[in-house]
Amino acid sequence: MGSKPLKLAQDDLTKLWKGLLLAVGGAAVVYLGEWVSSTDFGAFTPIVTAGAAVALNFLRKLITDTTA
Repeated sequence: MGSKPLKLAQDDLTKLWKGLLLAVGGAAVVYLGEWVSSTDFGAFTPIVTAGAAVALNFLRKLITDTTA
């Protein structure tokens, strides 16, 4: 449908918010990935690493539109 110049339709705002969340989420994933890989959790390191991967996959599934 689109929007007129200098105005944003609801669909445009939704797309902008999704883009913002994607950018912030990507930065957070990179930061947390670096933190998890450089932090020593002792004997729990494999569990924390696996938990981080599962949490990331959960978030990816949560935000993905699978209705089509």
